[in-house]
Amino acid sequence: PLARGLIERVWVSLGQRVTKGQPLATYDNIQLGELVGEYLGARAVLRQAEADLDVKRRVVERGRELIKLEAIAQQTLDLREAELKTSEAGVARDQAAVSRVEEQLHRFGLSDADLTQLSPTEGSSPHRDASHAILRAPFDGVVTKYDVARGEVAERERETARRNLRRQNR
Repeated sequence: PLARGLIERVWVSLGQRVTKGQPLATYDNIQLGELVGEYLGARAVLRQAEADLDVKRRVVERGRELIKLEAIAQQTLDLREAELKTSEAGVARDQAAVSRVEEQLHRFGLSDADLTQLSPTEGSSPHRDASHAILRAPFDGVVTKYDVARGEVAERERETARRNLRRQNR
């Protein structure tokens, strides 16, 4: 497995012939689940920062109109413009944080379309299913060792069904 997870289903048995890409086991990828949560949190922070930036832009626009009418001091407009720049930097920072987590999610095989589907809608939680992964056969072969069961913890360091295939002679 790409990361630590909990085995949910084993699809093969000892001595079974398998083909490349065939499911060997399904597991709940713990690290992927944590990253999905981090991604959703980072997206929420970004949306909040973007909303704040929108407000700051409108405040500066109003300030520029008021300065023409001499209704506010230049110092007030300067402060508003400084707040706008700070807000713009915050959005850039938050966009970078979202991008960093997106890249990590892509390494687990999630596409941009998958990421779009992660945002929960009313009454559903698609992000709960996103961490479920399938361990597939890397090549055609025969399962020569079988030491995995439903409910076990699968770890990268532990030998799993994927490494227990013997290549078929062609």
